Amino acid sequence: MMPARDFLKQCADRAERHLIGRADRRDTRLVRLWRDSSAAAAVEFALCAPILVMLSLGTVEIGRAMLTYHDLSLAAFEAGRYAMVHGTGSATPATKAQLKTVASARLIGADPAKLGIDVTWDPNNNPGSFVTIALSYPFDFMVGFVPYLTLRSDVTVIIAN
Repeated sequence: MMPARDFLKQCADRAERHLIGRADRRDTRLVRLWRDSSAAAAVEFALCAPILVMLSLGTVEIGRAMLTYHDLSLAAFEAGRYAMVHGTGSATPATKAQLKTVASARLIGADPAKLGIDVTWDPNNNPGSFVTIALSYPFDFMVGFVPYLTLRSDVTVIIAN
């Protein structure tokens, strides 16, 4: 009967001969392939590059959305200022079309035709009344796999004139 240690060594030698081909020569093709790391950088880059590109595009898209929202908020503020001083006491009372024109002029880099506006006078267009201007804009992402996002901004002011 053979000791367990000798038996395990013999099994390991047979497995090595089977996998490698020659037990006396350890640096064969399989072992060299296993130790070869010349293409490791290319494989790592291939795994990491899509993630980095997605993160970069996502950062750019969020920045564009924030810029458009900022412009939309500024447009709502300017339309509110226009409505505040153009009540029924002024020579040219504000209308919904005029407020949309004022708001559209403040949108930089956005399509004014896509701007939605909702104007509510409470109770009317007289001085001392409230006017609420709600703007909406459908923001389209440059990357195709993200649907559009509707940005909204509103302002409520008291008509002074």
